[in-house]
Amino acid sequence: KALDPAPSATDVSQSPTITSPAMTQIGVILGTAAYMSPEQAKGRPADKRVDIWAFGCVLYEMLTGRRVFEGATAIEVLAGVFKADPDWRRLPAETPEGIERLLRRCLQKDSRLRLHDIADVRIELDETQVGPGGGPKVGRITNAFRERLVWICALALVALLAGVATMWTIRSVPSVPEMRLEITTPPTTDLVSFALSRDGRRIVFVADSEGRPRLWVRSLDSVSTRPLAGTDFASYPFWSPDGRSIGFFADGQLKRIDGDGKSLQVLASASNARGGVWTDDGTIVYGVGGTSGLFGIAAAGGEPVEVTRLGPKQQSHRFPQALPGGRRFLYYVLGAPDVRGVHVGALDGSESRRVLDADTAALYAPSGHLLFVRQGTLFAQTFDAARLTLTGNPFPLAEQVSRNPLSIQSAAVSVSAVGPIAYRTGAVGIARRLVWFDRSGKELGGVGEPNVGQNANLSPDGGRVALDRTVNGNVDIWLTDLERGTSSRFTSEATIDAYPMWSPDGRRIAFGSIRGGANDLFWRPARGAGIEQVVLMTSESKAPTDWSRDGRFLLYRSGSPKTGFDIWAIPLDMDGKPGTPFPVVQTPFEEKDAQFSPDGRWIA
Repeated sequence: KALDPAPSATDVSQSPTITSPAMTQIGVILGTAAYMSPEQAKGRPADKRVDIWAFGCVLYEMLTGRRVFEGATAIEVLAGVFKADPDWRRLPAETPEGIERLLRRCLQKDSRLRLHDIADVRIELDETQVGPGGGPKVGRITNAFRERLVWICALALVALLAGVATMWTIRSVPSVPEMRLEITTPPTTDLVSFALSRDGRRIVFVADSEGRPRLWVRSLDSVSTRPLAGTDFASYPFWSPDGRSIGFFADGQLKRIDGDGKSLQVLASASNARGGVWTDDGTIVYGVGGTSGLFGIAAAGGEPVEVTRLGPKQQSHRFPQALPGGRRFLYYVLGAPDVRGVHVGALDGSESRRVLDADTAALYAPSGHLLFVRQGTLFAQTFDAARLTLTGNPFPLAEQVSRNPLSIQSAAVSVSAVGPIAYRTGAVGIARRLVWFDRSGKELGGVGEPNVGQNANLSPDGGRVALDRTVNGNVDIWLTDLERGTSSRFTSEATIDAYPMWSPDGRRIAFGSIRGGANDLFWRPARGAGIEQVVLMTSESKAPTDWSRDGRFLLYRSGSPKTGFDIWAIPLDMDGKPGTPFPVVQTPFEEKDAQFSPDGRWIA
């Protein structure tokens, strides 16, 4: 999406935009916001009617000396494109009715009501200059203005057809070559793992190669892409400030690789990766999920140090993004509703404050705006990076922006340091359908409709499945009746409820929830009636993984800043009353997702 306001020849040329599902395409649109049609700016399918819009913008500006939609930054201009109407009072008093009618038809926000072809524009212009009887039109238009109008219309047509606008001076600010394009990637299920380089000239993304995901690099002025060897199962890539290296996560580790793929280095352990950023002073700030703050490590290697610490009701810090100056950064806090959202931190750990409640992490655009996603729509809002304050109202830039269904605080958006941004549109998650298989692996049939769900758990009688789903940005537990194929919501708190686990008698469902701040353990009656009970509340992040056949023990994983995830158990009596929890396996390594053997003597 264009954030650079300097005009160029491509400002008035037809441009492709994102037209297919997010699974294989990333849209990158670089150009001038003042001449973008509404459908272009929103990333919707575009055709030659965008040229009609651009012609109307050029003609309006030539007649009035001012742009149709004005603003201090390109994002403010886009806000006018979306919402405002042109100020027709600016047109000269002697403007013929036919020219004003032509402008109105060219600048229709609804492309269906706009003129469809530039040939129609020529006909309208001819009819304006010649009356119905074939003679010259008379009225308020003077001969001098008529001659000027002919030249203006001719120049506007030349600017459109030749792609040259000669009446503006291009600003002398660093910018990338102006273009609008879409990038078709190899197949991928990782919607959010891509990043523009700071100079806006290259993009790195995750896509499949030889049956496994790895990093690919492409220059935006080239049609060729190449995979980087040694980056199998990579995720969340990010560029160094000089564009020579790429940081990423793979194999439970934070790694870096040169852009030419010749040098690969392991920097730190990061078993539950949640994004990273490479700051100007050579520090990499990254998230590891679980129950922890963000960590920082020298890009050349060294010992990681914690740069943010969890506050009250906070579960995790993740997805850091750079702010100007190199010392401060944005990051997302997962936690209770009154603390979750976008926060600002500093490398020295000296400050942390909440600036915005959003569904996803935010990015800073050099135009002075924060970009963030709410319910699938990409918004922008003016942000003072020195005072760390937001002003004005947020306004939309793009719709149906993809998010990671397994980590919904991450959106498919990237921004460069010179203005352009890239985003991927399409379904927010990956639709899955429950399917029965027999013991030999033969598929027996599906159940219900496809949905974006995970952590499915089958009831003891085989009649229902509990799973967590994200609906309108909120994660809740849903129950699917396998015989009827219908689903119903089981929890409805304005927080994250996930990881359902049936009791062996099918009377209760245990689950994890961050309604108390950390991811704590609860259970409630499976039929919905009755009082919800607290199983365990501690400062660590927890999730149930299995319930013993005799109902006496609930296994769960618990995250610790020192030892990572460990396996714990908590005793439960026949009424579900909890006892004292105890560690089952606790080492400096990662242990999680434990399951009881059928006889209850072993766990895997």
